[in-house]
Amino acid sequence: MKKNLMLIGLVISFFLSACVSNQPKTGFDALPFHQYLDGGSSDTGVILCHDQGQTANGVIVGSLRKSIHKDLGYHTLSIMMPVKNGSPEKQLANYPEAYRRIQAAVDVLQKEKAVDTYYFIGHGVGANMISGYLKNHINPSVKGFAGMGMRGFPDGDLNTTQNLGKILSRNTSLKVLDIYGDKGGRFIYLSKDNAHAERRRGLNSHKGFKQVLVEEANHNFTGKDAELRDLILNWMKD
Repeated sequence: MKKNLMLIGLVISFFLSACVSNQPKTGFDALPFHQYLDGGSSDTGVILCHDQGQTANGVIVGSLRKSIHKDLGYHTLSIMMPVKNGSPEKQLANYPEAYRRIQAAVDVLQKEKAVDTYYFIGHGVGANMISGYLKNHINPSVKGFAGMGMRGFPDGDLNTTQNLGKILSRNTSLKVLDIYGDKGGRFIYLSKDNAHAERRRGLNSHKGFKQVLVEEANHNFTGKDAELRDLILNWMKD
């Protein structure tokens, strides 16, 4: 009798666990791999998007999300982006999925944490994807966008210069911080950030746009963590 009861219990337990595992994921669980720090009662959220070859807790975004949370007490949500190493043209196919993930991050912070003010921070391809998202998704709750090592390719959503121009023309209260370095790295493409930044010089006519050169910095701002942190924090406090 006891064996039969134990068997029945195991069957019921297995059935219930199967039902739970098959339920659709909601909230933060519905996001792909991410890193989140709870801002408590703060109504401000910061969404961070990494560069190709990185992760939600990798170079730049990993330390920034922690510094922002510690110093300002904001919710910080760093999301895994659908980017892989490759040419800009190959990355373009991933932009629709990137926009879906960014929107999901916005929605979950709004629904789960009552966030009503947003900042976006991106590095490399992640910053490019944010610029395309902001161009295609009007959201008056977005207060600022900081992009590091942004590129300015000529086609459609890859063109950060055109993206930012449209965003700033439409939302005159939005702040944009364009951070770039002037030092090359091991690979040739790492030395081109200042050339891409030059294409965005004309955006200085918008009062919300600000460009900052971090001297002797490569694309990954190696050894410039403190300088980068201070630039971002002071810009957000302003």
